[in-house]
Amino acid sequence: MLISVSGSSPMSCAPIRTQPSAARRATTAPADHAPDDDALAADLVDLVIRELSIHKRPREVRFVDRPAAQRDGQGPEDPPALLTTVYFALRCQACSGLPREEARRSGTTATPPPRACAADSREPGEPAYGGGMPSLRHRAIVAALTHTPLGRRPQDEAGMDAEMQAAQLRPRRFAPPRSLDRHVALRLLRDHGWRTYELAPRGAALPQRRVVYFHGGGYVAEVDPHHWGLTRRLATSAPARVLVPIYPLAPGAHADTTVPTAADIVADVVAEAGDPRLVTLCGDSAGGGMALAVAQTLRDRGIADIDGVALILIAPWLDVTMSDPAIDPEATRDPMLSIARLRRAGELYAGPLDLRDPRVSPIYGSVAGLGPMTIFVGTRDLLLHDARRLREAAEAHGIQVDYHEAEGLIHVWPILRVPEAAAARAHMVTAIRRSQR
Repeated sequence: MLISVSGSSPMSCAPIRTQPSAARRATTAPADHAPDDDALAADLVDLVIRELSIHKRPREVRFVDRPAAQRDGQGPEDPPALLTTVYFALRCQACSGLPREEARRSGTTATPPPRACAADSREPGEPAYGGGMPSLRHRAIVAALTHTPLGRRPQDEAGMDAEMQAAQLRPRRFAPPRSLDRHVALRLLRDHGWRTYELAPRGAALPQRRVVYFHGGGYVAEVDPHHWGLTRRLATSAPARVLVPIYPLAPGAHADTTVPTAADIVADVVAEAGDPRLVTLCGDSAGGGMALAVAQTLRDRGIADIDGVALILIAPWLDVTMSDPAIDPEATRDPMLSIARLRRAGELYAGPLDLRDPRVSPIYGSVAGLGPMTIFVGTRDLLLHDARRLREAAEAHGIQVDYHEAEGLIHVWPILRVPEAAAARAHMVTAIRRSQR
């Protein structure tokens, strides 16, 4: 078998040999394979991770199998030995790996049987994030963030500002992907000077339920495909009309204008729906903070029955000061976020406002009088304690809180393409439907 990694430079290939007997032992007894197999697989994983750190396109890592006639006696129906060994090592050891679908994309048959390891053993109906080791795909994302240039971003103020200026010079596309047209009806609105996309299930009658989704990105990055994937799912499964406001980013816009405009858009949605219980505010990360700030703003404006508007918050960023003494980067081991980058983004978003202004950091505002909340967060997330603080504050005011804290999962895991997200999204759909009652 050949592990092939292609990048911007000419393809580099690393041929690796393994003994068929060791591979067969890994195939037939994955839970207790021999230490020699583990060592071999660990070396191979290190090789892949090292190649990932050199090349800048990790998704192009491919396992290229030898022809069946050259497999030293392996029948064509047997899974390729090396990939099987690596696969089980990744599943049974506390290390990061490659997605299971990698074998299918490479045309091999190396897809080991499901539930072969305690990491994937769950009772029927049990949420995928209910406990145990994170999925292989989740660990692959952690590996990519940790061992490749994806995770090597400037941490100093000058470097971050330069990165932001480059992004402003060549802004990322925010338009919804064309693939959405197969699932939902798209409509572009112009709400209070902002572009707002509405996603609705195809059909003659529009749903009564409304969802307003504020995307994450630290207030400095545009909506991305993960957000469109989630909003499509909410639109078709709830079903609901989902609005995605494309709000202006910092440093070109600040919370003193962004939050009131967002509140104006939501107020129009509530008025059009005719019943606040038909409206749900959603958001991930910075978008979760904005959703909470908007709910607080509408309450302060005296919008009737605002406690009927439900909130679904995914790893919400609620305190841009990043000064909570409970935050422990060493314990969290967050591969995606850093305190320095978050704090700088928060300063840019705050503009002339104090960092503790509730429009910037809604955790410093009151949650009294707000509607029921559904909160998702992982324990490998720097924003874990923001979610915990919000839960405590909401419960102290008698607000119904459906709280989901997933052990070992990273920032905004419910919007990522990982197995654990499926159960979380199902909970979101249930919360949207329940809010009408």
